[in-house]
Amino acid sequence: SRMVNGANCLAHQLLPEGVAYSPPSKDAALQALALFDDPLLANDALAVASKIKLLSSENSPIKDQKAACPAAAAWVKLTTPETRAPGDRYILTAHALCLVNGFDHMPTLPPKAAQQEALAVMSLPELDNDPAAMANRAWLLFKPWEIADPVRACQTAFDWVALVGADKAAIEAHMLPWTQIKVVDCLMGVHAGQTPHTPTPQDMEMVFALARSAADRGDPAGDYAIGQVYHFGGGGVVVNREEAVKSYETCAAAGFNPCDWRLGNIYA
Repeated sequence: SRMVNGANCLAHQLLPEGVAYSPPSKDAALQALALFDDPLLANDALAVASKIKLLSSENSPIKDQKAACPAAAAWVKLTTPETRAPGDRYILTAHALCLVNGFDHMPTLPPKAAQQEALAVMSLPELDNDPAAMANRAWLLFKPWEIADPVRACQTAFDWVALVGADKAAIEAHMLPWTQIKVVDCLMGVHAGQTPHTPTPQDMEMVFALARSAADRGDPAGDYAIGQVYHFGGGGVVVNREEAVKSYETCAAAGFNPCDWRLGNIYA
């Protein structure tokens, strides 16, 4: 409709061919949002999807993923697997995260029914081979909530690794550092409750990629994981005490207590 097109033009979501995207001004974005919120567009799936994109895009001046949750729920009801454009399927993952407070800084325990519904959404066939959905499904299954499932979580992690590989940008585009460390544990065969797994050299390449990424993003558990690899070896990695100490000292300096304990073991 003209109203939807006008709003998308204001939001720089409808651009002439060959024109590169640039973020709209905050005033223009707010005007677009007001148009998307018009009651006449309440049942217009395109308008709802455009509103979600405006509130979710990384460069949007009014980015607020939590505020997009009601629109995501509405979009899911307005669409079917047959009518959903591939580029809009990220909304399904966003809706699932909304159900379990995933956009809160510190997600509180959601009701079990909400956990189950979120998992069902993230497991839809149309999200097969979707790296963001797989990463968030693993996150949900790793969480210490009622539906935690270490076997399924690690299998999801292995499938995600096979899809994404060790590319740093791809890893960080889809997965939080906390989840990355859980995947590291699965690859090393030390995640509690997982199906027995012996790491391969390919697994260890991914372990280093994930752990270094987590460390670079401020999680000292990444340096701890690297220290563990060098401390005990495995998967083709040779024990290297100097490298282990270096990694343990880095995470100990960040206040990660297990690193102090490991340093004590080495120096004992």
